Amino acid sequence: MISGRDVTELKRLEEQLIQAEKLAAMGQMLAGVAHELNNPLTAILGVTELLRDGEGVQENTKRQLELTHRQARRAARIVQNLLEFSRPAAPQKKALDVNTLIERTLQLQDHSLRRNNVHVDFQPQPDLPAVIGDANQLIQVFLNLISNAEHAIREVRETGRIQIRIGRIGRHISVTVQDDGVGVAQEALPKLFDPFYTTKRPGGGTGLGLSICMSIVREHGGSIDVETLPAGGSAFTVYLPVAPPELLDGHVERGGSSAEPVVPVGDILKGRSILVLDDEESIRMLLDEGLSAHGMRVDCAASSQEALELVRNRAYDLALCDVNLSEGASGRSGRETAMQIVAASHRGVKPEVIFMTGDLVEDNGSGGPFHQLQKPFRVSDVLTVLREALSAKPAEKLQR
Repeated sequence: MISGRDVTELKRLEEQLIQAEKLAAMGQMLAGVAHELNNPLTAILGVTELLRDGEGVQENTKRQLELTHRQARRAARIVQNLLEFSRPAAPQKKALDVNTLIERTLQLQDHSLRRNNVHVDFQPQPDLPAVIGDANQLIQVFLNLISNAEHAIREVRETGRIQIRIGRIGRHISVTVQDDGVGVAQEALPKLFDPFYTTKRPGGGTGLGLSICMSIVREHGGSIDVETLPAGGSAFTVYLPVAPPELLDGHVERGGSSAEPVVPVGDILKGRSILVLDDEESIRMLLDEGLSAHGMRVDCAASSQEALELVRNRAYDLALCDVNLSEGASGRSGRETAMQIVAASHRGVKPEVIFMTGDLVEDNGSGGPFHQLQKPFRVSDVLTVLREALSAKPAEKLQR
């Protein structure tokens, strides 16, 4: 007597779970790497800005510094996208510009597309209405579709083209990702969005990507259509409902402008005293030189103990405090130190506290009454936040 049991599906499920664990671990590692890159990027952005805007700089040196500054900003945007995409967070739906979502997705996939000689044809469409959704989830959908299109092209040729078209159809915004790759077989179309179904070769995919995409889009009130093109390739179209006017509060999350308007710094900052607490020497040097150049009196501390000693002997208008301090045995976080700085302030003059962090700045107000500054930043960004923090504070004359 022979008894047998088919364990093919069980083995496949085990492989998918192992792959999911690997992806989760990779996401955590990616978030840590992105966080650590923010400190050197902050120094590069700030120093190149200071040198570029200094007096007596030759034109060719200015051009070189401007090039370095632009490339550092590009790296900062990539790190920001990686940090946002890899960070596990509760869905936060808000008004979104679909053009910006596609641009951020292409930044994430840019290296792979260039390496595999895949050209992307995408023209943003201005004046499209917003959609309501979670940016990270929708970027995950578009990233999966673009990655699949790239893979389909590599199956049949060494170079190819992806077209991304955005438009409006009735009460929906449509996003079509079209490739000139291998295409989807007609018999595969009905099962394409089923969990664990994949048209890729063994080891080439988990079979979960399109299933997850469909779940996300349906949760946003939309749908996904797919068609095989007569000339070869396939086209996936995502439909997302237009945001109702009553849900828009006048704010739509869009991409940052390439322009860098210089905000004039008024007399509100001149003569002000500021305490900088950060365990990164490059950040302390940048803020010391950058803020001193605008008429502020700057003291820097590398640890909680140094900061508390300074604040007991001198009154400060402002305190810039890093959230993640690596101080070993002290065990104090930046937030705990900030509370102690306010409590121990000289002669009862409590400084306005601005937190600096390489993590994503929360929108839920978890930081309490304090302002927050996200790394990487430029000196001009710091000045803007300082002015905002002081705008509601009386311009008192401190006795030192």
